[in-house]
Amino acid sequence: MTSVRPSDRKFQVVIATAEPRGAYHLEPMYAAMRSSATSFTHLVPYPEPVQGSPWENTTSELSVLETADRIVITGGGYTAWTELVAHRATTLGVEFVITELAYGAVPDLRDHPLPSAMSAMSPAGAELFARYHGVASEDVVITGIPLLDSLPLWEPRERRVLLLSTADAVRQDPTGELRGLADRLTEEGWDVRVRLHPREGTDSWTGHSIDRSPTPAIAAARAAVVIGYPGSAHAIVAALGVPVVALAPSVAMQEALPPAQRLLIPNWISRASDFDPERLESCAPDHIAHVCGPIGGAAQRVVDFWAR
Repeated sequence: MTSVRPSDRKFQVVIATAEPRGAYHLEPMYAAMRSSATSFTHLVPYPEPVQGSPWENTTSELSVLETADRIVITGGGYTAWTELVAHRATTLGVEFVITELAYGAVPDLRDHPLPSAMSAMSPAGAELFARYHGVASEDVVITGIPLLDSLPLWEPRERRVLLLSTADAVRQDPTGELRGLADRLTEEGWDVRVRLHPREGTDSWTGHSIDRSPTPAIAAARAAVVIGYPGSAHAIVAALGVPVVALAPSVAMQEALPPAQRLLIPNWISRASDFDPERLESCAPDHIAHVCGPIGGAAQRVVDFWAR
């Protein structure tokens, strides 16, 4: 079945996010989406509240795929949800494209549904996508990171530290190394702020200040150092010039990021006791450019890619 679009109807784009209810991945594009002549729908698999601020047109009706002109899949590599949507798009004969909005395109030997086009946030992401999907990296559109579109100046305050938490800390950090480091730094007189993962509750951080800034970059703009479990937020804050530290208590955490993203973080520790504020390095500018892509205008480039 191939969708047919009457001339008087808006171009219909349906978006499936890697985290099925992960509206927070789309939020940086909302302004550009609203100003577009294209109609966007966020498809979630079941009618429950999304994570982050919901897009105004959100549905769990799978039938929207049948009337879509294009289907957009976001994330790094496929998740169970997005791969299912990709297979459904193929069955329906509806064009689908993929946009990297999170890291995770770890190449493997499985056959994946092949999109008609793909975009990545940076040259490093394009290289991963090319290997993951078996295409040339030159065929991957590079957009930049939407969360870096409004990059603030880095104006650090002495002895302020921003901690980047995770939604899976109980499993990945069973001994509570990051929480222990927060307690230690507070006792030593540091101004400790904690930025939660969008899927994380506040219970495990009772007693510490929670940073609720709209983006990780804004949260880090006044920090003298950023410490956290390795994740995509490290690339965002590293672009400011602030020293970033990855706390990886397990081998799985040490390998959570692709190689280029791991190299972006010059400071790695496995225990809270390893942290030494006198021995910190900032990331090299050329490596930031390779991993973060062009700074500014990324949200519009992403939406233009979806609507072209």
